[in-house]
Amino acid sequence: MVSVQDQPPEPPLVSVVVTCFNQQRVISEAIESVLKQTWPNIECIVVDDGSSDDSLLVLNVLATADDRLRVFSQQNAGVSAARNYGFGQAKGSFIKFLDGDDLLKPEIIAEQVRLLNEHPDAGVACCDHEFFNRSTGRISHYPTPAIERFPLRQLLEDWFVRSTLPVHAALYRRSVWRQNHLPFPTNYRGRCEDWVFLVQIAIAGTQFVDERKSLCLYCAEDQSFTVDQYRRNTSAIEAARYIDGLLPDGTDQDFFRRNVENTLRRCVQTEAPLILRGSWNWRFGYMLSYPVLRVWRWLRRFMFRLGRK
Repeated sequence: MVSVQDQPPEPPLVSVVVTCFNQQRVISEAIESVLKQTWPNIECIVVDDGSSDDSLLVLNVLATADDRLRVFSQQNAGVSAARNYGFGQAKGSFIKFLDGDDLLKPEIIAEQVRLLNEHPDAGVACCDHEFFNRSTGRISHYPTPAIERFPLRQLLEDWFVRSTLPVHAALYRRSVWRQNHLPFPTNYRGRCEDWVFLVQIAIAGTQFVDERKSLCLYCAEDQSFTVDQYRRNTSAIEAARYIDGLLPDGTDQDFFRRNVENTLRRCVQTEAPLILRGSWNWRFGYMLSYPVLRVWRWLRRFMFRLGRK
């Protein structure tokens, strides 16, 4: 007979905090990606941030089918406030944040818990990610450098340029934050909140560990690309100004100026093709070249069929 003392200890609890705002079409997929994790001990805490659609109804139905899922709602206060609320309800030793339209691969939590167990001095385990276009069903991967062990310089210099880390691509030890301390700043409600959040953790001296496996999906719609580009560029300046006020004296004197210049450069790179396509020169050139392109495509198909015979 096996005694209680001989039974293996229960794996540590991992809390996944999911935020939802008007995402009734996709929130079920996000929740399913949490509940299908291979890690055996998880809880899923969902905070509905004042949705005006049927998101909360969908969530309550899902919660009746799985007792690992707990649903809360609040008046609309923004994603950072929703994450803080969910964090306050979490009981796990490890925390993961997930937006209601993104997805986790089944092994991400098990892989990242293993990584943190192998690196006991690290407080954050990171992974790579892929982009999922919901409109086309296409999954793309754009390689980025690994997150450094102490990534403050990398976050300040390379964010939006070479390095990026979606919030759900990391697992955090609960001990990263002091008792009664909220992870997301309560006085910042702009976008790019993930950048602000990570810089705060890095300023505190938290160690990161990264394994370049693609273990989650960042999801987007085609129709929101232009709008998201505009919001991202304008919000980046707002976030950079906020971060500049967080930096210890002498950390990076050129941080704000450099980020404004980089943001303006990205804006020009995004808008230039759209401006060109709207010009009469481009339209006239397209009218002249279109018949030639049609003939060329026909010839290519003809030669391909001829070669198969």
